[in-house]
Amino acid sequence: MKYNAIILTGFSNMVPRRSIGAYRVRTVIENLGYTARVIEYADRISDEVLNKLLDGFIGNETLFIGVSSTFLQPCDIQRFVKLINRKKLQYPRIQFLLGGARTHFNTEVGADVIISGYSDRAVEEYMKYVDNKSHELIYETYTTTANKTYIHVNGNKHYKDVDMYNLKTVWKTEDDIHPEDALPIEISRGCIFKCSFCYFPLNGKAKFDYFRSVDELAAELQYNYDTFGVTSYSFLDDTYNDSREKIQFLDDVLSRLDFKIKYSVYIKPELLVSWPETQQQLVEQGLESAVMGVESFNPVTRKYIGKGMPMEKIDEAVINMRKYGNGQLSTAYNMIVGLPFESIDSTLESYEYIKTAEHIDTWHWNILGIQSLKDPNVTPSLIDNNPEY
Repeated sequence: MKYNAIILTGFSNMVPRRSIGAYRVRTVIENLGYTARVIEYADRISDEVLNKLLDGFIGNETLFIGVSSTFLQPCDIQRFVKLINRKKLQYPRIQFLLGGARTHFNTEVGADVIISGYSDRAVEEYMKYVDNKSHELIYETYTTTANKTYIHVNGNKHYKDVDMYNLKTVWKTEDDIHPEDALPIEISRGCIFKCSFCYFPLNGKAKFDYFRSVDELAAELQYNYDTFGVTSYSFLDDTYNDSREKIQFLDDVLSRLDFKIKYSVYIKPELLVSWPETQQQLVEQGLESAVMGVESFNPVTRKYIGKGMPMEKIDEAVINMRKYGNGQLSTAYNMIVGLPFESIDSTLESYEYIKTAEHIDTWHWNILGIQSLKDPNVTPSLIDNNPEY
């Protein structure tokens, strides 16, 4: 079968899972009446096999080949560029679209169009544009060369059009879903907090902004169970427990199901202290893997980045929540190297503590990055705006 759109995606090494972006875009495209095909784990497929797949899916009706950068390394993207450019010689109408969470790190790969940030609404307009059904894109575009267009949709300015009550991602039998798989799923978008190091889109949103509806989310969970037998999920939420209301929202969703789910998610550990009753509530919902943004143990650093809660109280809350889990729950601490007022010695002390702490199953160290304010496709963090610290 030939498709209007083909999307290449990769596989996460750190947390084995699919990237939802490609499938979310496919859902949007198919809702418009177009056809789309996702080539999963393209980074693990040889050039020979990938080339044969593209030959089988590309035709005169193909409008674009997309690459989701979220779980790809630069070398993978460069490999795809060569393959796509060869296909463009055969089919000059085809455009090369780059999207995904790592888009702003890969702006020089030669894509015709780059979508930075959430792309639900943008891809609708882009399909009309590239199919000659619209003369202009609805979003502000940034063009740096004659052959490259940037579509930036990170901020609230361009996000108000997205229908959070119709955000279902449709999985298909061709995606090879198994009952034991943990599917990525969106609960809400954005975060009500604005930590000084964070450049994620929709930071500082109002508490009730960008929630999905109870009915729609329950229907998606039920569909995945009925179709694939899936009960495990990776919740794609910047800060799942940022309000009591959001946690209650999921309780309302789960009350409509006749089966139990398990899920992993990012949570803010300080709120386990502020709202101790949520420790048991999260476990009873099915929380089995909690990734926590601790970032630093240094009290001066923590206060500067907006995390003033003493680590002693956080550790106590995590230990208590694990008791509720009774062996069900694993916990990970996310840390950042290079934060203001953090010395090498204090970083090493934190590392030694994390290695031996029984309530921490795993940990991830990230490097603080400073983004250029000259790039219009980047939403700067507070530290980006004031990097001299």
